[in-house]
Amino acid sequence: TPTLDVQAAFDGAKKEYRVKVRQQYPTVGTERVEDNNVLLVPFKLALFDESGKPMPLKLGGRDLGPETVLELTQLEQEFVFTDVSH
Repeated sequence: TPTLDVQAAFDGAKKEYRVKVRQQYPTVGTERVEDNNVLLVPFKLALFDESGKPMPLKLGGRDLGPETVLELTQLEQEFVFTDVSH
């Protein structure tokens, strides 16, 4: 079973919020498992402003509402949300 390593960064000048997610697998014996076992993993995401209110999400030009479920289909993926105000 993989664990997820999530890294996120906000670029205020571009109004972008980047989320990079990587599936990580434990080493079994001396073999790394991850190269042969990429799973489809649903990943629920929401962003909140400084007052705790949900922020609208826009990904690939599509409005997604205040939360979305991303589908991880690769070992490592990056999602770039646009029009994000800080």
